[in-house]
Amino acid sequence: MKELLAKIQNLPIELKEIYDKIYEIKIFDDKMKIPEQLKEHFAEASEQEIIVITNKILHQETAFNLWRNKRDEPVVDGTPSGELLKNEFTPSEASSLALSEARCPFCNPREMTPEDEIGRLENEGAITGSNIADSSKYHSLVIFKKHNFSDLDKNDIVKAFELARLWFQEIIIFDEKLKYGFLIWNQGYRAAASISHPHLQIFATETLPEKFEFIKDNISNYQQKYNSNYYDDLFLLHNYLGLAKKFGEIKIIISLTPLKDKEIVILMQQNEFDIKNLNNVIDAYKKFSESFNLFLLKEPYGGLPSGFIVDRGDPDKKNSDMGSLELYAFSVVGFDLENFAKKFLGSL
Repeated sequence: MKELLAKIQNLPIELKEIYDKIYEIKIFDDKMKIPEQLKEHFAEASEQEIIVITNKILHQETAFNLWRNKRDEPVVDGTPSGELLKNEFTPSEASSLALSEARCPFCNPREMTPEDEIGRLENEGAITGSNIADSSKYHSLVIFKKHNFSDLDKNDIVKAFELARLWFQEIIIFDEKLKYGFLIWNQGYRAAASISHPHLQIFATETLPEKFEFIKDNISNYQQKYNSNYYDDLFLLHNYLGLAKKFGEIKIIISLTPLKDKEIVILMQQNEFDIKNLNNVIDAYKKFSESFNLFLLKEPYGGLPSGFIVDRGDPDKKNSDMGSLELYAFSVVGFDLENFAKKFLGSL
C-alpha cells in the first residue's frame, strides 16, 4: 500500500485532477493494549494503520488494514482450525470442535482479547474487548458471557446491548468528534463470524458510512420531489400488503426487495437504540434463523433506516448463499415473502 500511496501523491497534474474529483483517502492510526499472553504473536498489533479509500461518485468505501492478513489461524490440539472444516465435518460439528469452551478465546476475554483505548467495560451478561485487527479506528467487541448461541435468553441480549450503549457513551466522551455509531451481529460462520462464540461488533465514526450517505441523498431527493417522507410511505404500502407492523416504538418492514432471505428493515423513532423492543424483535427472529446478520445504525439526525436483519441459511450447509449476482448485480432469494411475513410478524 505504501507504494500505491506514494504514486497517488505524485500523480501528474491532469491525473491528479481526475483523482480529486473521484477519490478521497483517509489514514488512521489505531492503538490497542495487547494482553501479555498474546504479545509473543501480536505485539506489533498494538499500533496499526487503517487506510480508508472512498469513491465519492459511486458512494463506495473500503477500509484496508493489512493486519487482517497477518492474523494467525487458531490452532486446536495442534491442528489449524481451517483443517477442521473439511468434508469430514459439517460446519456446526467443526464449530463445536474448533471452538469448545476450553479453547475459545472469547471464553477468556481478559487474557485472550486486547483492551481498547477507553478500557474494558463489563456487566453480568457481557464484556468488551478490541478486535486484534480493527476495521475502523474505534472498533470494539461486546462478547456474551455464554458460549453457545442457543443458551442466550432475552436478558443476555439486553445486557449486551446495554453494554454497547455504554461503550458509545464513553467513546464519545473520549473523542468529541465522533457523531455516529453502528452495531453489527454476525451470528454463525455462514454470517461471516470468525468465532462461533456470540459477540457484537461496535463502531464509532465521525462520518456516516458511504452507503448510508447514498441512501440519505436519495431519501432527500424523494422528499423534495414528492413532498412526502420516504419511510412513512414505505411503511404504509408494506403495512397494507401485510408485510409491515408497528411493534412498540419500532416499525418492522419485510421488504419487497430483500437483500437475501428473511430480511427485515427496522425503523426506530428515537436516536438511541430502543433496547426493550429491539430485544423482542431479535428474540422472535431467533426462532426463524440460527445464522444471521444484524446491522443497527445510531444516527443523530434521523431520516435513515435504523437497521436490518437478514438470514444466512442453514448453518450446516457448506455452500454459500451469496455469489457474483448478489455482490455486483442483484439479489437472488429463495423464500416465500408473504409466508415469512405472516409467521414472523404474527410472532411479535
